[in-house]
Amino acid sequence: MNRLGRVIGGLSVMKLKDSFVCGIGVEWSGTSGSALSRLIVLLVLAICSGVCFGLKSVPEIENSMYQMVDGTACVRLLSIQGEVGCAGPSRKAVHAPLWYLSDASLRLSRKTTIVMPLPALHDFLNRIVNEPSLAKHVAGVLVESDVGEQNATIFSPDAKFPQAEFAPYKAQYIWNPPGSGVLQQRFNFPVFLLTPESTASVKMLIASNEKRNYEYPLHVAEFDMVMQSTKSGTHDSVSCLKEWACLPLGGYNVWSALPALNASAPTENPIVLVMAAMDSASLFRDATPGADSPLSGLIAMLAAADALSRVPDVDQFQKQIIFLAVTGEAWGYLGSRRFLRELASGNPSLSGLSMSRIHQVLEVGSVGKAVDAGRATLYFHKQKDQVSMATQQIVEALQSSASSLTGAQHVGAVEIKPASKLNPGVPPSSIMSFIQKNSSTAAVVLQEFDKVFKNPAYHSDLDGVNNIDKNSIAGTAALIARTVYLLGDSAANSTQLQSIDVNSSLVDDLVGCLIAQTPGMECDLVKGLITPTQKYANHYVGVFLGEPTSSPYLENVDDTSRFVWNFLASRTGIIRHQRVRDRDDAGRRNAFASSFEECTQKCSNADEICVGATGEHKGRCMMSTTRYLPAYSPRLTFESSGWKVVAAELDDAMSQVDPVWTESFWKAIGVRFYLKESTSQDELMLGVGTALTIGSFFAIFCTKAMFHKRLKRA
Repeated sequence: MNRLGRVIGGLSVMKLKDSFVCGIGVEWSGTSGSALSRLIVLLVLAICSGVCFGLKSVPEIENSMYQMVDGTACVRLLSIQGEVGCAGPSRKAVHAPLWYLSDASLRLSRKTTIVMPLPALHDFLNRIVNEPSLAKHVAGVLVESDVGEQNATIFSPDAKFPQAEFAPYKAQYIWNPPGSGVLQQRFNFPVFLLTPESTASVKMLIASNEKRNYEYPLHVAEFDMVMQSTKSGTHDSVSCLKEWACLPLGGYNVWSALPALNASAPTENPIVLVMAAMDSASLFRDATPGADSPLSGLIAMLAAADALSRVPDVDQFQKQIIFLAVTGEAWGYLGSRRFLRELASGNPSLSGLSMSRIHQVLEVGSVGKAVDAGRATLYFHKQKDQVSMATQQIVEALQSSASSLTGAQHVGAVEIKPASKLNPGVPPSSIMSFIQKNSSTAAVVLQEFDKVFKNPAYHSDLDGVNNIDKNSIAGTAALIARTVYLLGDSAANSTQLQSIDVNSSLVDDLVGCLIAQTPGMECDLVKGLITPTQKYANHYVGVFLGEPTSSPYLENVDDTSRFVWNFLASRTGIIRHQRVRDRDDAGRRNAFASSFEECTQKCSNADEICVGATGEHKGRCMMSTTRYLPAYSPRLTFESSGWKVVAAELDDAMSQVDPVWTESFWKAIGVRFYLKESTSQDELMLGVGTALTIGSFFAIFCTKAMFHKRLKRA
């Protein structure tokens, strides 16, 4: 056996003079002239050790090098004026060492990935806005999720007067005192909210960097948060829609009639419209709980609809009750404005309704923090100097309903008060759309506050389940149910009024399903009506998918809208008494029964809809007028080539200030960590690697020549 053969053969001999992983042993033999052979052995060992560790593919090697983290990102949004939100500065991933910043006033001297507690984020982003030169040292921001004292961390990233441009009055008023306005700012670096688990991992890496006194090698973050609008060079909604680099914000409204509308014998009864919003906003797209603003109002409306569905002879009311859940309100009142636009144009999905028939509008706003010292106090806001009889009827019905709840054991007392006369008008709410459309609209919005927002976490990821009081929502639901009863039935009596009860357990379930993360959307109430796509609800409006239609593919409708549709349909609908065929021992017989037709999508009767069909069980056909209505900017039109921004209407004040919000496409949003050597060390390793590569080439060349030479001699 020649020298090379003895060396290679040494790999299979268990002599532990020099040992390697997997029990590989090497016994060097020969003289000092075997250096080339030793180099070849080392290369073989490197390959063998990789196999022994199980690194059989590039993804596995990457996983061994990088540590992934979970969380949610601040993303890039666009309007016709420009950009807001967060994204990487270029088309490439961003890398920088981790540095813990406990004080937002500290100075930075080099490109850094800032890790900070949530309470410091507010001041830090404000500092970035006021000191643009600071941003050049920020590669990205990682925000810890494990906060300490709840009261010390709450802040609102929205403006002090949210969406002031849509108000039916001009005033420099402060509705949201904690508001910083960072939600409307543009940050040219990624911002990422970590999960509690990832926060713990990052803290360990930070501790390692601090132990090294921030000297290399250091743990580095790599942000892959490149927006498609950045790649395409489109920086506003008009250009990005043209280049297919974004989609408009939007979703689906839901409306339902109580009782169901009779298509064969339509009536012209005046309409009492009860409405609430389904969406909220947050700096972090997928962390938008919106518990108080606006989900508390939505839950109160759903619980009130449930209570009214049990009132006998509701079909004898002199007024038609309509429940409307709108989405996109946090981004230009998309849902309410689209509802009014389609109502005026005679959209078939709104057949049976008309603007002239809407007699009164009652909006349920933020009501989750109304309880103070065991008593709920709610304020009704109306258009300034509005003195119409229809508006006064709403106020009187609210006051009578509040009086009827005095001493109620199931929800407690509810006090109703008028909002301050010093207010410039109605606070930010959906009824602004109605007032702008028709200034004589009889509209009232019910809120937990008088002069300024009571919710310090307005449009914040901190507006979670701990920020609301379930009793406050239940009390509001009872007030709404009794108020709508008084408005809808001119023959209302006190006995029936006192009998209208809200199911407090239902309120608890709705809070647990639509706001809390446990049980979240996997609760029995939700899974009994839909198959959720997420473990817990997120109330960011999202982007509009597909072509606008009143019969959308359910895959294009978010979980909240699908649940609300099925919930309202199940409460406002009735089951048809139909002929069914039963089987007994004697054979078949016909019988009349209060049964229902099972369904998966459609029903055999045109006036019925399929309610509660899921992937696990069939639904049932019910006679109900519950429909979807697309919600997106009225300044957008969908054509065969995609979305297009159209000119603002001169007679529509809201159209002229509409930002037309869109969200950029993005391939992936992620953060991962790795250990990085200094630049000089990297350059040295590159040099060594290059030398080894060249050396390997010559080694193979020389070895091949040596084999040929020996073979010729043989």
